[in-house]
Amino acid sequence: DSERLYTKGADLVVEIDLPDGEGPIRAVAQVMWNREENGRHHMGLMFLLITDASYMRIQDHLTKQQHG
Repeated sequence: DSERLYTKGADLVVEIDLPDGEGPIRAVAQVMWNREENGRHHMGLMFLLITDASYMRIQDHLTKQQHG
C-alpha cells in the first residue's frame, strides 16, 4: 500500500525490497487501478521495464508466499 494515491495511467519508478537478501528491485511500472480502503491506499501496477532476473525474483517470492 502507498501513502499517496497515484492517477491511473501514471508511470512510476518503484523499488521493491524482498526478504531474499539480494537488495532492492527497481522497475518502471504503470498504475492500472487504485482505491482507498479504511484510510489506506492500494494500487495495481503493471511492470513496463524490469530485468528478467528481477522478474524471476518476484515470481519466486510469490511462489514461496503461496506455498508457505
